[in-house]
Amino acid sequence: MRGAIGPRFGFAFQPWTGRSTVIRGGYGAFYGGTGLLMIRTNRYTGFLATRDFRSPDNGVTFPIRLETGLPPLQIDRNALGQSGTTVQRKTNLPQQQQWNFGIQQGFFVNFLFEAAYVGSKGTHLVANNRNINQVPANLLGPGNAQSRRPFPQYGDIILDGPLDASSTYHSLQLKLDKRFSQGMSILSAFTFSKMIDDDSGVSFAPTGSSSQDILNLRLERSLSTADRTKVFTTAYVWELPFGPGQKWAAGASGTKAKLIEGWQVSGIVSLRDGLPAVITNTPNQTGSLGGGSRPNRVSGVDPELQSSERTPEKYFNTAAYTPPAPFAFGGVSRTEPQLRLPGFAGIDFSLNKSTAISEGYSLQFRTEIFNLFNRTNFGNPGTVLGTPQFGRIFSAGSARAIQFGLKFIF
Repeated sequence: MRGAIGPRFGFAFQPWTGRSTVIRGGYGAFYGGTGLLMIRTNRYTGFLATRDFRSPDNGVTFPIRLETGLPPLQIDRNALGQSGTTVQRKTNLPQQQQWNFGIQQGFFVNFLFEAAYVGSKGTHLVANNRNINQVPANLLGPGNAQSRRPFPQYGDIILDGPLDASSTYHSLQLKLDKRFSQGMSILSAFTFSKMIDDDSGVSFAPTGSSSQDILNLRLERSLSTADRTKVFTTAYVWELPFGPGQKWAAGASGTKAKLIEGWQVSGIVSLRDGLPAVITNTPNQTGSLGGGSRPNRVSGVDPELQSSERTPEKYFNTAAYTPPAPFAFGGVSRTEPQLRLPGFAGIDFSLNKSTAISEGYSLQFRTEIFNLFNRTNFGNPGTVLGTPQFGRIFSAGSARAIQFGLKFIF
């Protein structure tokens, strides 16, 4: 590993004396580890070899003694036809450069508004495993594909967690913060962003966005499987101004005061766009012996349906995709920029009542409602062309749930 120089700096200044305007910015370069045990332990050997050591008496005696060391490990370097796993020996540390520039403006008494540009660039990031013994695209065809592999004497050769992925992220981030005063606080945030990469890495491997042609990784650059264009969140707390010492019914006393004081409402509103779809194809008829298979797009046919046309049985226009010809890679990008999976909209609400019983003793009653309006948040549709699930949705998020709580505080 080399090149681990991580400068960082930041600044903040107030351009106008006496005004609550602040300009902030900063830059930093950060490094991470590989995160994979195999890479950490085998980076300097270039390959992985294993052997079983068996106890001579069914587990009573440990098969290895410290005084004698490990028994010799025989490795057949001419294991023709076998598959193996390897790692990159000379690599750089994964690097993430981050920068931001923002303006904060205070107004009224307890309000703060912030607008910021936030960006990042990742290099040498951990990518998904890759079969480097894949048949090149220009040699795909009928016949003995094994003989056209780069190393025809071997089977699959898996490059484990290569450190060659890259990413870019740009965003506009807005925030409105009403600090707690007069019994109320509000925090709202909105992000408009775009994230592009050429491999969404091990953290997002379940999306199935594996490389199609490892000899032409430039074609893998597309929207990240973690990209969400718009995200909005609001959280609020409001202590209702009823009862003694409050704005309304300040003169209440006795039982009436106990009933109307101590009420609080709070909640969270969450709205976010869906992730870009990862469209693949089955069966894999490329004959590449290791590459993925993606379909072709039908020219002039939009895969996205109008919201009024979407149903769980047909979430997107499946007629926009056709399987590739045998012994050929499809033309669909790693992620579809024109087709988004279902987004999410949720409102959670809470109503609380605190009642003082005597000095040092109080009773708190809570009502919490998740998914207040019982909105259906659909799961992801099937995205594998050639399966009955293609374009269809078979799952949804949780329905409305209400829970009550009673707490005695002493």
